[in-house]
Formats: sequence, C-alpha cells, structure tokens
Amino acid sequence: MKLRSFALTDIGCYRQQNEDSYVCDDGLRLYAVADGIGGLPAGAAASRAALDTLEEWFVKHARKPFDYAAALALANDAVFTLGRQLSPRHGIGTTLTLAHFTDGAANVVHVGDSYLFRLRAGELEALTREHNLENEMRARAARGEPTYVLTENRAALTRCVGQPPPLEGDIASHPSRREIAT
Repeated sequence: MKLRSFALTDIGCYRQQNEDSYVCDDGLRLYAVADGIGGLPAGAAASRAALDTLEEWFVKHARKPFDYAAALALANDAVFTLGRQLSPRHGIGTTLTLAHFTDGAANVVHVGDSYLFRLRAGELEALTREHNLENEMRARAARGEPTYVLTENRAALTRCVGQPPPLEGDIASHPSRREIAT
C-alpha cells in the first residue's frame, strides 16, 4: 500500500496558543496528533514531548512486531516526568491519537478525545471513542452500576498522556484492504 499524507493544524477561535502537535511520516508509516489538555499548563510542551518520544521510539524499533503498549507507556512517562518539572503541582497532559500502518493493518493507539475516522466505500466510521466522563458513565450503566454526572462535566477527560502511570490506552488493529478499480 502506498501512503501519501498531509497535515495541518489550526489554533481555532478561542485559544491564545496552538497546543496541537502532529507526526506525518510516510517513511515510518506513522501518523499522529496530540492536543494539549485545556486547563492544564504547558499543553504545547506536553503534546510535542509525547510525539517526539513516540517518533523516536518508532525509529529505534523499526522491526516487527511493534509493542504499542510499551511505546504508549514510554510517551506517558516522558510527559509525566516533564510535567513534574514544568508544573509540579498540577502536571501537564495531552491527548494522543496515532495510526501506524503495517502490512495489512492500521494499528491505532488512542487516549483522550480526538477522533480517528476510516472512510471506506463512502462510509465514515469512527475508530476511536472519547475518554470522557459521559462515556465512562455509559459504560458503567451498561454494567449495571449506578451513575451520576453533572451535565457541565460530561466532556471532562478521564484519561490523558501525562497522567500518573499506569496509563490505559485503547490499542486496536484494523485490517486494511486494497480497493480494486474495475
């Protein structure tokens, strides 16, 4: 499969500083976006540290099989350690959504509230879900556990890169397929 990519980020209408970072590396077949957590200091530093750590890891471990959980743990440790330096009281944090293409699969690592979509046969499908309080409460309700969430808190993140370890991220492999033109 030949990959061609392009990446662009925009500060949006409300922030004073863009806290987004991305990796768009066709050679490594690695694509990721990280967005610093609003409300925490040094979001731009957090997102950059996470992606720099991951990109370095993928360069060093260019062999198969890839241990995505180990890569995520390393990125989390890097951001957590940086947070102890930059903001000892509050720490720092970032979201992370990563896709790494190997033969026959798109491997996804996800923490936070960014989305990764797949467009196939004209259908758009979300491959990630938000790690927020609302979705956590839905999962608890599905297990029959009592739940309560204030409407104004429902979008609050329950996971981020930079939190005290261990970090539980979503890691999944999605088969890719070749489209055959006739």
